Amino acid sequence: MLGASALRLLVRIDVAVEALRTYRNRRARCETSEGIFLEVLRSLITPAAASKECGFTVKTANRQGSDIIQSTIVNDLIEADLVIADLTEHNPNVMFELGVRIAQEKPVVLTKAEGTGPLFDIDNMLRVFEYNPNLWQTSIEKDMPELRDFIKGAWENRNPEKTYMKILRAKGKP
Repeated sequence: MLGASALRLLVRIDVAVEALRTYRNRRARCETSEGIFLEVLRSLITPAAASKECGFTVKTANRQGSDIIQSTIVNDLIEADLVIADLTEHNPNVMFELGVRIAQEKPVVLTKAEGTGPLFDIDNMLRVFEYNPNLWQTSIEKDMPELRDFIKGAWENRNPEKTYMKILRAKGKP
């Protein structure tokens, strides 16, 4: 477990579906799209986040009612303690939301399927976890502990003094 402090995890993959978890005062939020990404969420991300080492319980966030989905997404991005963004589809919405998150100087975990093309100014600056998109049982068994450790490492190694924005704003200073 990562500690008893209040934690919220947001997984942002494509189109809005939220996961909110509560475990010893922790909350997780997850967003994904239809099809393969729901399977990535179900088979890989949720079990890794819900592991005893991480302690997240994930549920979808399809909301009933008439809330403004963009507002929900942006507010959740800002309020979450940790965000996971899947960059496989090079989705402009996800890229924008990643920018919002980075501007908040809060930790992110980036994922993408193996074989995804490079992402300008992301692949060369930030660590990106690559998973096998086949999602075969053997692939999941290999990727899950690595993703779990990646998530755990991102949280444990967050450093508010050395954020991506502070590195960018240093203008060449060490």
